[in-house]
Amino acid sequence: MTGELILDYILHYLSLTLQSDVLWDIAPMIVATIFEIAYFQMYDKEKPGWEDYYSTSLVLVFVSASLLRYIYNLDASGAYNFIHYQYKSLATVFILFLGFVLIKFNFEHLLPERYALYVSSPLTINLIAFVVILFVHSDRVFNGTGFFALLIIVAFLSLVLNSIKIPMHKLFIFLKKEKQKEEVASVKEIKFEIDEMRRKIVEKKNSLKFIKKKDVDKPKSLAKKIRKLIR
Repeated sequence: MTGELILDYILHYLSLTLQSDVLWDIAPMIVATIFEIAYFQMYDKEKPGWEDYYSTSLVLVFVSASLLRYIYNLDASGAYNFIHYQYKSLATVFILFLGFVLIKFNFEHLLPERYALYVSSPLTINLIAFVVILFVHSDRVFNGTGFFALLIIVAFLSLVLNSIKIPMHKLFIFLKKEKQKEEVASVKEIKFEIDEMRRKIVEKKNSLKFIKKKDVDKPKSLAKKIRKLIR
């Protein structure tokens, strides 16, 4: 097992992601994972709940159904492909079984939640599904080198997706602070406008008092009309 051979396998698996069949399967998972990470970095006080774990575990069932269809349509043999491509079939059945187990565990809250948080996290589920998708769609004979290459891909993606949490978290903190600054500035502006209105009201009241004082120097009929208008 040489470094060049491992790198060749890694590039082979990664090149599969550009194929339309694979891309249609992994694109929604990638987008969902990134959005999930972004959401919980933005609302860091919120924590996923059992309904999130339950819905995430359904991903394995949907992916396995898509992969079973792919294996069935690999050639004209149809259902015989599940025997001919037994390793691909076993890998697909494995994630299907895992998906149903997690669905049961999450539906009935069988696991302690601190474990379910990691076992049924989008990152864990989607990485498992991603690796099996690459394995099933690969046309190479599976061996130790291929397995090691998949492990490297999983470790690298896990590192990248966990690493982006840090800049995302900092970005959302910065945006929150900027929003708070805008709110403070808005409150100050409103307070200034209210103070200005109060000042003008005081000025108007003083003007009215001055007018009332001048009433004594005016004819009674005119003074009476002015008092009526002032009331």
